Amino acid sequence: MDLPLICCIIKTQTAYISDGIIEADMSVTLSYVYFTTSFLLIVLSLYGLRHIAIHGARAFSLLSAAMAIYAGGYGFELLSTTAEEMLIWIRVEYIGCSFLPFLIMTFVRDYSGYKRFINKGSLLILGMMNLATLVIVNTNQLHGLYYSSTGVDHSMGFPLLETTWGIWYLIHLAVLYLVLVVSIIIIIAKTTKTHGKSRRKNLFVLTGFLVPVVSAVVYHLSKGDLNLDIVPLSFLVMAFLIMIGLLRYKITFLSEITNDVIFNFIEEALIALDPEGYIVMTNKATAGFFPELEDVRPGDSIDKYDFLRDLLHSENESQIEHNGKFYRSRLIPIDGFNGKLMVLSDITEYILIRKQLEFNATVDLLTGLYNRRFFMDYFRKIHRPGCIAFIDLDDFKSINDSFGHLSGDRVLSDLGACIKRTLPDMIACKYGGDEFIIILQGVDIQEFKTRLITFADEYMKLKKLADCPFSAGISEYVPGDFESSVATTDKLLYRAKSLGKSRMVCSDGTIIEI
Repeated sequence: MDLPLICCIIKTQTAYISDGIIEADMSVTLSYVYFTTSFLLIVLSLYGLRHIAIHGARAFSLLSAAMAIYAGGYGFELLSTTAEEMLIWIRVEYIGCSFLPFLIMTFVRDYSGYKRFINKGSLLILGMMNLATLVIVNTNQLHGLYYSSTGVDHSMGFPLLETTWGIWYLIHLAVLYLVLVVSIIIIIAKTTKTHGKSRRKNLFVLTGFLVPVVSAVVYHLSKGDLNLDIVPLSFLVMAFLIMIGLLRYKITFLSEITNDVIFNFIEEALIALDPEGYIVMTNKATAGFFPELEDVRPGDSIDKYDFLRDLLHSENESQIEHNGKFYRSRLIPIDGFNGKLMVLSDITEYILIRKQLEFNATVDLLTGLYNRRFFMDYFRKIHRPGCIAFIDLDDFKSINDSFGHLSGDRVLSDLGACIKRTLPDMIACKYGGDEFIIILQGVDIQEFKTRLITFADEYMKLKKLADCPFSAGISEYVPGDFESSVATTDKLLYRAKSLGKSRMVCSDGTIIEI
């Protein structure tokens, strides 16, 4: 054989063998890339499970595990040489790939807190559709609903599965795109409502979701030219961006012990706040205390709730009244977090008991007026001038003797009620058995006298078991001097009694018959 011809044949065979080796090396290298992707996704999945206190961490771990199965199966698909082998690994891939829409939506639901929009019913429907996808992929040879035809493509220098999409493939693809678009819209909406660290965290998560969307669009639009699936790689980028956002900006991170022991079991309302006043998380008791916080979401500003906003800028401990109940608020700094934990305790029962005790200590239970002890303390703190009236019921003893003490109590109660009704702005007390004192600051004797006349007219119109008018002494008081002020009116009262009772005697010399 001619030597040049032999050399040419040797070169041709060498080139052919070299190309085969290169092709094999290329498929092996790519498979290692996907195996590494699968391993890293498994690591992220396990890491997420260690921090289940993060909103969405549990769903993120399941999502990462599903993506790991997808990427690992595709790595083995790249090592296959026949369509039959590749279809076997396709079935493995779809153990994870089938449920990506369900797991993505579950993560977004837990992360965003939009549980009313993404309800359990919609998740159930989505999960059933994904389960149907898994079944259809595994039985595709019977009906061709997922792949209407399959073959092997060598255009890239190594064997890749070439498929023609079936109707259910298009349905699954549409559902996946819809879920990704809805997720992005929800995260954008959440991002626009937050600021500071909350917004930066949301931007990381948003970017993470955009990566698989772009890669999926590139892959599916170039299906005729590119059979290499780059979507699993994009999921790794997505997972890293989400984890960076969640852990770098630890505004949604509290330890598992804090979450399980305190947030899930404590009976007080707990609201974790970041350094800028945005809500990180709340416990179950919070919605029970404050129904308006039932739909609160991580990243919502505390400024949305007036009664909480004021507490954030108050002392470490304060008290508020809200919706007819009383709460004690405490702000506890969180070390290493630079945020605060707002603890709200329902102290309504304690406050009501205390008020009842204070009421019993300061109010005469029969008449509803202040008692003598309260009045003396109050009077000694007065600094403004005003007027005082000392009232005594005429012949009250005869009512007790004739009608009994219960009837006498009724007369005292009626008098107290009339004072409260006609003189609501005055301070009145039951000073003795049938003696009453009334004062008003910032009034002159003439106006005070006129108002007492109106009161007397109203009292005398009351229907009583027996006529029981009163006598009164009226004068200007000495601010802060209880003894001398009462002594002055007592003398005027005595004079009214001596003139025939049923009279009001004033310090200006006026005598008014009742």
